[in-house]
Amino acid sequence: MSTDLDKERQEKEKERAEKEKEIARLKQELHPHEQEAHRIQAEIDRIQQELDRKKSELGRAQAEIGRLQQEIGRVNTGY
Repeated sequence: MSTDLDKERQEKEKERAEKEKEIARLKQELHPHEQEAHRIQAEIDRIQQELDRKKSELGRAQAEIGRLQQEIGRVNTGY
């Protein structure tokens, strides 16, 4: 009886060890992909900051265009 239990325990231990080994292999395989994902996210963040800066510049330029158009309108009407 105890030999059957021992065999079953050994088999389960062997299965557990194989699963742990597979998990370790998959984690190692995943690591470079995680690094690449972080690099890509950093690039996305950098581009988003640049886009926000450009939008801000565009807003200032549009405000300046509006101001100049008003000034042109005043000059054209004599005010």
